[in-house]
Amino acid sequence: MSAFSAGIGDEYLLCSGFFQEKKYKVNSYFASDSFLAHAPSKPCKVSITTVGIYDPHSWGVQYNDFVAKLSSIKCACRIPLSVKQRKRKGSNKWHAKVFMVKDNGQPQLAIIGSSNITKNAFDEMKGWNRECDVLIWNSSDELTDRLIRTAISGQGEQHGQAPGVDLQFSDVFISTYDSEDSLNTRHGNMQSRLELLWQDVMDASEEV
Repeated sequence: MSAFSAGIGDEYLLCSGFFQEKKYKVNSYFASDSFLAHAPSKPCKVSITTVGIYDPHSWGVQYNDFVAKLSSIKCACRIPLSVKQRKRKGSNKWHAKVFMVKDNGQPQLAIIGSSNITKNAFDEMKGWNRECDVLIWNSSDELTDRLIRTAISGQGEQHGQAPGVDLQFSDVFISTYDSEDSLNTRHGNMQSRLELLWQDVMDASEEV
């Protein structure tokens, strides 16, 4: 949420197997509310591409509602956030969970893991769900580096920042990416690998 609101990029990619908009169930929970509450200050200068979902029969309407809610975000000039909705080509099932941020065409941040856009992952009234996500970020960008380190240190609980990691249950391992290592040489630097991941998502999906 901090990455979405902090203005670290102008392009966002959001993939999930499930987008939870629970107005169809007794206990209402709207994942989109988190995004609306953390909207970027100048949404007219931002675009976001969403890709989903795993089960279109029970979750398809919720995915559509999630996208509609994001599309309602407008800046002071009344220009809305640019939202593009995609789904997997040739199949109804999409289960990849990826969040990526680009700035001027360069990847700044990626979260790749097992957390869907659901209450278990985004409800700030409880701890993080017990899943495993990998965060990859451009540490040479001061704002991005500070934002991520604040979040994973457990000190980002105030409004406008992501909830901190519950260290009672979570471990955070931090490492650097060595593009000179023989195992990485053929793939290039991390940004080029993230570019390939972004393109893989685009190639595997199509606009709704």
